Amino acid sequence: MKRKIIFFGWFWIVTGIIIGAIVSMWAFNGPLTPPSSMEDYAALPRRFLRLSHIAFIALGMINILYGLCYDLANLKKTFKEISSVFLVTGTLLMPLILLFSAFIEKLKLFSALPISLILISLIIFCYGLSRNRKME
Repeated sequence: MKRKIIFFGWFWIVTGIIIGAIVSMWAFNGPLTPPSSMEDYAALPRRFLRLSHIAFIALGMINILYGLCYDLANLKKTFKEISSVFLVTGTLLMPLILLFSAFIEKLKLFSALPISLILISLIIFCYGLSRNRKME
């Protein structure tokens, strides 16, 4: 499981860099003309794109750290699996919801779901880390 989470984290970082490269083509009079809804740098749709790009990279890093520390969490297997599924699901949903919110603004209302999944996952995981006597 931990190898899959680490691989997924790296894949998510690469995805974020690719999206950042595409979005940067619109920045600073770049080679591409942005869509009309993205012309203003401070416009909400463009902010969603930038936030999505950062979420891909940041959540990818969190998944890598999670995978590297996976064996340190003193949790029953069931709780580790729940924590892992919540983290990966939240990591998948958060940047995608932000990305699609740039084009369909009402989707931003769904961002509470991945935030909750990631938060619950990390609370469970931190609890498991706190129970590891080897870390003292």
